[in-house]
Amino acid sequence: MEWMTPAEAAQELDGAPFLWWITGGWALSLYSETQWREHHDVDVAVFCRDLVGSVTWLGQRLELQETLDGWIPGGSGRACISRSTKKRVEVFLSPATDDGWVYRRDPSICIPWKRALVSRVGIPVLAPELVLLSKGRSLRGIDWHDARETVPRLTPEAKDWLFTTLPTGHPWSRFA
Repeated sequence: MEWMTPAEAAQELDGAPFLWWITGGWALSLYSETQWREHHDVDVAVFCRDLVGSVTWLGQRLELQETLDGWIPGGSGRACISRSTKKRVEVFLSPATDDGWVYRRDPSICIPWKRALVSRVGIPVLAPELVLLSKGRSLRGIDWHDARETVPRLTPEAKDWLFTTLPTGHPWSRFA
């Protein structure tokens, strides 16, 4: 089954009564306004606290492909299928708060929404340094590729924040 594009996901989510944003590799490509690799999915995040409301609202537009059992904040996403286009999107729960985005592996890291979300082509995306922080633990091949392409495009402030937040000596520091 075909995956939605970020624009198609934004269209499906237009008018949502809850905050949502694109995360993962597509967030980096949208931020950079350049697509350097093929994306196999599109990831959308919503507040954990909005789970019931977002699932109810999304259920009118999307068909959940899995049950909600075991759907945990910051865990794996759940595939959903558009009822109109039959394309897929993956929805993740974020442990965010009203004050800002919260890093799931260290809840002491809370970034105000004004800094955590950026808008590209009218689509809310997670700030690239926050996406890279999340990707920086697994170091999969696609994450290396994303870091190599994105780090040079970060603002000096975003680079400083990322490399003081990642563990000292993180291998991506060579891209700074």
